[in-house]
Amino acid sequence: MACLHDHSCEDHGCSSGWTLYEHIDLPKVTALNEAVPGSVKSVFKAWEQRLNSSVGPSLEL
Repeated sequence: MACLHDHSCEDHGCSSGWTLYEHIDLPKVTALNEAVPGSVKSVFKAWEQRLNSSVGPSLEL
């Protein structure tokens, strides 16, 4: 069952059970026009790493 209720899931932990991360085949993930080859894989993070800004792509604004 998806979170279809009126609270923030971060407060109650109900979102951690609903992640697609475990279904992503990272070795087969590709992207076009990457500045750094293979860097697209860093876009996907495990639920536990979702708030960690040191893990993931560097964003140029």
